[in-house]
Amino acid sequence: MKINIADRKLEQINTTVESTTSVLKDAQSNDRLKVTNDDNEINSSCRTTMWEWCYRVVDHFGARRELVKISMNYLDRFFG
Repeated sequence: MKINIADRKLEQINTTVESTTSVLKDAQSNDRLKVTNDDNEINSSCRTTMWEWCYRVVDHFGARRELVKISMNYLDRFFG
């Protein structure tokens, strides 16, 4: 039985969602995503955690690490 292209894409998307969920659960279980400061600002410790997590995600999915720099640039602009 042949699997058509749409079925393969759907299968890839499901795998990606499951993998992302796994990475998020791992980060949450290590208390890496919880805000620890009282004023809810993004400080250098929070930024470091975000960088590390983003690199783990792109490495997990085999994406270019340049995406982290671009993403953090957008994040800085949003919060700036």
